[in-house]
Amino acid sequence: MAPLKQFYVLIPAVSTSQVEYVVNGRNKLKQRDNKEAFISDDGFPLGLAFLLRILGINEEFNGLNWFASVETKLNKEIELNKKRFAKAQEKEASRPKNEVTRKLHSYEQEDNEEEEQLSIK
Repeated sequence: MAPLKQFYVLIPAVSTSQVEYVVNGRNKLKQRDNKEAFISDDGFPLGLAFLLRILGINEEFNGLNWFASVETKLNKEIELNKKRFAKAQEKEASRPKNEVTRKLHSYEQEDNEEEEQLSIK
């Protein structure tokens, strides 16, 4: 049981990997004729909370302040993406219409993917 007292240290890495896995599966659902698409609603967060409670290491995990640091990082990324998008719109406003439409569409698609990843909190 003693080695499991350090289990809380693995949770941030495992959680990040799980989020990337779920986002990847969602993105595959959007593709046509993709045989590898999946939906994952497997209770991963509930399982982690259960293990933290059973092992009695809630306080140790809370001491990592992981949720606060992730929220700070995501907020910074959102602000950076907003600035980048605004700058791209200004730059594209001076280009001919057909090229502008194509470029803005690609930026919107990239933003939608980033927003989807950030929405999984």
